[in-house]
Amino acid sequence: MPRRCLFLVPVVAILIAPATRALILARDANPFWWMTTPVCLDTLGFGALLAVCHEMRFHALGTLLSTAGLWVGLPLLIVLKVITGLNVPHYRFGIVIFNIAIGLFSLWLVNGAVEGFRGLMGTILEWRPLRFLGEISYGLYVYHLPVIMIVSSSWLASELISTPLQKAIVWTLLTILVGTLSWYLFERPINRCKRFFPYRLKRDSPDRPELELIVVDGGSPENTSKMVGRYRIGK
Repeated sequence: MPRRCLFLVPVVAILIAPATRALILARDANPFWWMTTPVCLDTLGFGALLAVCHEMRFHALGTLLSTAGLWVGLPLLIVLKVITGLNVPHYRFGIVIFNIAIGLFSLWLVNGAVEGFRGLMGTILEWRPLRFLGEISYGLYVYHLPVIMIVSSSWLASELISTPLQKAIVWTLLTILVGTLSWYLFERPINRCKRFFPYRLKRDSPDRPELELIVVDGGSPENTSKMVGRYRIGK
């Protein structure tokens, strides 16, 4: 595939996900299918699309996506959450597009983090406890659903945590606890193993190009009468 068509890959992924969710709902398929990769390809695709825009210098498109994330994604996400809380019957369309709202809003958030937030938003994101949550965020993502399922199926669900607020507090605290333990006992020790595998090109590597830097005081590289120095880099 030509490099200029690379942005089509995340676009196709974004289109596949809502189609997959609609198909699962239409067929009342096994809940297992909601945990498959095609279901969440749109959130992954939005991130890939933003990366392609930065890599290929599509700055105008990247800015447009980020703006849409704030002014379309965030309001859509709020509306969908409110409708969910109202227990609207046959709310299938919202299920299909909910991840799209999350993906759009995440575009704005990630792009802003790359460029650097300023003002109040920057102060909030630099808050140390929030930065720690970002550090263990993968564990929070992986463990939050098992924590909810285990707690909900235990005697705690009926004896001690009956209201939605109590459930939210317990689920959040337990997820942070499990994510913290995972980071210090499992993830960070594995990350430290990277020091045994340094990412360095060997000097005799065929992939390392030989470059020649010619410094001239006016004129051109062909006119060596004004050449200040010639430096060889690489092999």
